[in-house]
Amino acid sequence: MAEGDEVSKIMAVAEKYSDYWSEWDSDIAIGRKGPNFFYVYNDQYHYFEVFEEFTTAEELEKLIIGTMAENMETFNAVALENTQKMFDELDINENVGNYDPEFHIYKLLRQMEIMTGQLEHWSELVAGTYRSFANVCKDMRFEPKKPGGDAHE
Repeated sequence: MAEGDEVSKIMAVAEKYSDYWSEWDSDIAIGRKGPNFFYVYNDQYHYFEVFEEFTTAEELEKLIIGTMAENMETFNAVALENTQKMFDELDINENVGNYDPEFHIYKLLRQMEIMTGQLEHWSELVAGTYRSFANVCKDMRFEPKKPGGDAHE
Protein backbone atom coordinates (compact mmCIF):
# COMPACT_ATOMS: atom_id res chain seq x y z
CA MET A 1 0.00 0.00 0.00
CA ALA A 2 2.96 2.30 0.46
CA GLU A 3 3.46 2.26 -3.32
CA GLY A 4 -0.10 3.47 -3.88
CA ASP A 5 0.36 6.24 -1.33
CA GLU A 6 3.53 7.39 -3.09
CA VAL A 7 1.78 7.36 -6.46
CA SER A 8 -0.91 9.60 -4.95
CA LYS A 9 1.78 11.98 -3.70
CA ILE A 10 3.46 11.95 -7.12
CA MET A 11 0.16 12.79 -8.80
CA ALA A 12 -0.38 15.61 -6.29
CA VAL A 13 3.02 17.05 -7.19
CA ALA A 14 2.18 16.71 -10.88
CA GLU A 15 -1.05 18.63 -10.28
CA LYS A 16 0.76 21.26 -8.21
CA TYR A 17 2.99 21.97 -11.22
CA SER A 18 0.22 21.93 -13.81
CA ASP A 19 1.51 25.14 -15.44
CA TYR A 20 4.89 23.50 -15.91
CA TRP A 21 3.41 20.69 -17.99
CA SER A 22 1.59 23.14 -20.24
CA GLU A 23 4.70 25.30 -20.76
CA TRP A 24 7.21 22.53 -21.51
CA ASP A 25 7.13 19.39 -23.61
CA SER A 26 7.58 17.20 -20.57
CA ASP A 27 5.74 14.47 -18.73
CA ILE A 28 6.04 11.62 -16.26
CA ALA A 29 5.55 7.90 -16.71
CA ILE A 30 4.50 5.87 -13.70
CA GLY A 31 5.91 2.35 -13.90
CA ARG A 32 3.59 -0.52 -13.04
CA LYS A 33 6.39 -2.81 -11.88
CA GLY A 34 9.49 -0.69 -12.01
CA PRO A 35 10.77 2.84 -11.90
CA ASN A 36 8.96 6.04 -12.73
CA PHE A 37 10.38 8.41 -15.32
CA PHE A 38 10.42 12.16 -15.79
CA TYR A 39 11.32 13.58 -19.16
CA VAL A 40 11.69 16.81 -21.08
CA TYR A 41 11.57 16.35 -24.84
CA ASN A 42 13.03 18.78 -27.35
CA ASP A 43 10.52 18.68 -30.19
CA GLN A 44 12.62 20.91 -32.43
CA TYR A 45 15.65 18.59 -32.40
CA HIS A 46 13.78 15.34 -31.59
CA TYR A 47 15.68 14.22 -28.52
CA PHE A 48 15.21 13.96 -24.77
CA GLU A 49 16.91 16.82 -22.95
CA VAL A 50 16.17 15.12 -19.63
CA PHE A 51 15.18 11.52 -19.02
CA GLU A 52 15.48 10.65 -15.34
CA GLU A 53 14.24 7.92 -13.06
CA PHE A 54 12.50 8.92 -9.84
CA THR A 55 10.82 7.07 -7.00
CA THR A 56 9.25 9.66 -4.73
CA ALA A 57 7.16 12.79 -5.09
CA GLU A 58 10.01 14.76 -3.53
CA GLU A 59 12.40 13.52 -6.22
CA LEU A 60 9.91 14.51 -8.92
CA GLU A 61 9.55 17.98 -7.44
CA LYS A 62 13.32 18.45 -7.45
CA LEU A 63 13.49 17.35 -11.08
CA ILE A 64 10.82 19.86 -12.09
CA ILE A 65 12.39 22.76 -10.21
CA GLY A 66 15.84 21.72 -11.39
CA THR A 67 14.84 21.89 -15.07
CA MET A 68 13.40 25.37 -14.56
CA ALA A 69 16.60 26.47 -12.83
CA GLU A 70 18.71 24.96 -15.62
CA ASN A 71 16.72 26.88 -18.24
CA MET A 72 17.36 30.15 -16.42
CA GLU A 73 21.06 29.31 -16.00
CA THR A 74 21.27 28.65 -19.74
CA PHE A 75 19.53 31.90 -20.53
CA ASN A 76 21.85 33.86 -18.25
CA ALA A 77 25.05 32.31 -19.59
CA VAL A 78 24.25 32.35 -23.30
CA ALA A 79 22.49 35.70 -23.38
CA LEU A 80 25.34 37.37 -21.50
CA GLU A 81 27.99 35.72 -23.65
CA ASN A 82 26.23 36.64 -26.90
CA THR A 83 25.60 40.19 -25.74
CA GLN A 84 29.20 40.70 -24.59
CA LYS A 85 30.57 39.38 -27.88
CA MET A 86 28.38 41.75 -29.89
CA PHE A 87 29.26 44.67 -27.60
CA ASP A 88 32.98 43.90 -28.02
CA GLU A 89 32.57 43.99 -31.81
CA LEU A 90 31.20 47.53 -31.50
CA ASP A 91 34.26 48.63 -29.51
CA ILE A 92 36.61 47.59 -32.34
CA ASN A 93 35.54 50.64 -34.35
CA GLU A 94 36.17 53.20 -31.61
CA ASN A 95 38.92 55.73 -32.28
CA VAL A 96 40.47 55.91 -28.80
CA GLY A 97 42.54 59.03 -29.38
CA ASN A 98 39.76 61.12 -30.86
CA TYR A 99 36.46 61.67 -28.99
CA ASP A 100 33.48 61.29 -31.32
CA PRO A 101 30.04 61.86 -29.73
CA GLU A 102 28.31 60.46 -32.83
CA PHE A 103 30.17 57.18 -32.41
CA HIS A 104 28.88 56.85 -28.83
CA ILE A 105 25.32 57.60 -29.90
CA TYR A 106 25.64 55.02 -32.69
CA LYS A 107 27.20 52.53 -30.26
CA LEU A 108 24.38 52.97 -27.74
CA LEU A 109 21.74 52.52 -30.45
CA ARG A 110 23.46 49.32 -31.65
CA GLN A 111 23.69 48.05 -28.05
CA MET A 112 19.96 48.66 -27.66
CA GLU A 113 19.31 46.72 -30.89
CA ILE A 114 21.49 43.89 -29.61
CA MET A 115 19.66 43.79 -26.26
CA THR A 116 16.28 43.86 -28.01
CA GLY A 117 17.35 40.99 -30.25
CA GLN A 118 18.54 38.93 -27.29
CA LEU A 119 15.31 39.59 -25.38
CA GLU A 120 13.21 38.59 -28.39
CA HIS A 121 15.28 35.46 -28.93
CA TRP A 122 15.02 34.29 -25.33
CA SER A 123 11.57 35.66 -24.45
CA GLU A 124 9.65 32.40 -24.95
CA LEU A 125 12.02 30.41 -22.73
CA VAL A 126 12.06 33.10 -20.07
CA ALA A 127 8.28 33.64 -20.14
CA GLY A 128 7.58 29.91 -19.86
CA THR A 129 10.05 29.53 -17.03
CA TYR A 130 8.68 32.57 -15.18
CA ARG A 131 5.13 31.23 -15.47
CA SER A 132 6.30 27.86 -14.16
CA PHE A 133 8.14 29.45 -11.24
CA ALA A 134 5.10 31.57 -10.43
CA ASN A 135 3.03 28.39 -10.23
CA VAL A 136 5.67 26.73 -8.07
CA CYS A 137 5.73 29.63 -5.64
CA LYS A 138 2.03 30.55 -5.54
CA ASP A 139 1.32 28.62 -2.34
CA MET A 140 4.66 29.22 -0.63
CA ARG A 141 4.99 31.61 2.27
CA PHE A 142 8.21 33.55 2.69
CA GLU A 143 9.44 35.51 5.66
CA PRO A 144 11.11 38.75 4.65
CA LYS A 145 14.82 38.72 5.37
CA LYS A 146 17.52 41.27 4.90
CA PRO A 147 19.22 40.74 1.56
CA GLY A 148 22.63 39.15 1.77
CA GLY A 149 25.43 40.47 -0.41
CA ASP A 150 25.41 43.16 -3.01
CA ALA A 151 23.77 42.49 -6.36
CA HIS A 152 26.15 44.98 -7.95
CA GLU A 153 29.31 43.10 -6.99
